[in-house]
Amino acid sequence: LNAIDDPRLHIVEMDVEVDDSVNNAVQEISKSLGFSGVDILINNAGVLISVDYSKPINRKDAEVNFKVNCVSLMVVTQASQNRGQATRSFADSQCWRRVGL
Repeated sequence: LNAIDDPRLHIVEMDVEVDDSVNNAVQEISKSLGFSGVDILINNAGVLISVDYSKPINRKDAEVNFKVNCVSLMVVTQASQNRGQATRSFADSQCWRRVGL
């Protein structure tokens, strides 16, 4: 992305597992875009630690999958909406249907 020379592109670093990082990124985006804000938020960060169902499930791996793919997705969406940033949000995750959100 750094090779793209376009003034419309703003690269903002965010660790979706760290609330301060999410809030700082949303704040940086707010400052950068001003009142125009973000029209659409596309949540597509995700991990997949595969599970071998022929062996006992490693709870830590399953928790990492859920934390990044579901909880972090909700946190980023909420942080953006709380600052009036996103008018529409799209989640690239099956989590929303599985947990009934």
